[in-house]
Amino acid sequence: MSSTPSVPVSTANRYHRAARPPTIPSPTLRSVARQNRGLAAMALKPSLPDLVGLALLLAVIVCQPSQAVLLPRRARYSATTQVNDSPTRAPEPETCQYCHCKKVYLDAGTNIGVQIRKLYEPEKFPGAPALRLFDRSFGVGDRQSVCAFGFEPNPRHSEELRNIEETYNMLGYPVKIFTRTAVSHRNGLAKFHLDDKPRRNDWGATLLDMSWNKTKTVVKLMDFSAFILEQLSPDATIVMKMDIEGSEYTILPSLLLSGALCKVGTVYMEWHPYRFRQGWVYGRNNEAFNPREIGYILKYLTSHANGCRTRFVNSDDEKYGTMHITDLPLPDIVVPDEL
Repeated sequence: MSSTPSVPVSTANRYHRAARPPTIPSPTLRSVARQNRGLAAMALKPSLPDLVGLALLLAVIVCQPSQAVLLPRRARYSATTQVNDSPTRAPEPETCQYCHCKKVYLDAGTNIGVQIRKLYEPEKFPGAPALRLFDRSFGVGDRQSVCAFGFEPNPRHSEELRNIEETYNMLGYPVKIFTRTAVSHRNGLAKFHLDDKPRRNDWGATLLDMSWNKTKTVVKLMDFSAFILEQLSPDATIVMKMDIEGSEYTILPSLLLSGALCKVGTVYMEWHPYRFRQGWVYGRNNEAFNPREIGYILKYLTSHANGCRTRFVNSDDEKYGTMHITDLPLPDIVVPDEL
């Protein structure tokens, strides 16, 4: 079987429009699903062990062998490994730091914190698409009962994010922003590539090794699955925004296989498939990696898992995305007279 030729970066746009040559000889998941739609309609919903086996089988079909590194260590089961598909037991109260939060907003790739500000000050961001999602998930009105967690690896935004966290906390809004921290499938440290041509608040900064991002720094990695399963209440209403510049294809399979993804009610995110057309992902020789199929797999599996309530929304709310706190000031902190 001949390998798929790599395409120079300069021809990326033309490659998008051209018919993509097949990367594997077998039918894609989408065509298989269409051919077996009648059978799938008659079948009972599969259990979590079935889904884990299917996910791993699909990973073998869609990805090259080198892509096995994308799976977290605890998720490298064989297709016959039995996984407990009963509801995840509640985290231990003494170690669950945020179990008191019954409404949770997770902002993975918070950048300069604009989405968190939309949650608490919607009147300052009229017309932003995220407002409808927040109203539907958390209700209209005061949001002091909603805990917001931001995750941002770019050190250029740390000071501004600390100001946002401190101000909202003093106003009674439960905000925690993990600066210089990227969500991942594991804990540890990683190289982070800064945007050498800062524009639109470093939207090009990423964990992925891009040819134009020469400036590097070290950031912390947080096991996102562990955070959701061990630090949040299993009864919490969780909304997650994910805009992590291509790393979603590493993290989402980890969230799915660990069971953490099914604890999230709504995921709204921006997909970055173009980054993988050039092999911009951990490891090399990734031309056969098919991000479109991975996205379809994740939606298919979550929709067919028993008790999985996750809803995907393809949305990238970048409205007001460049508004710093110097452009749109934070609310004033009123000092009581008795102090």
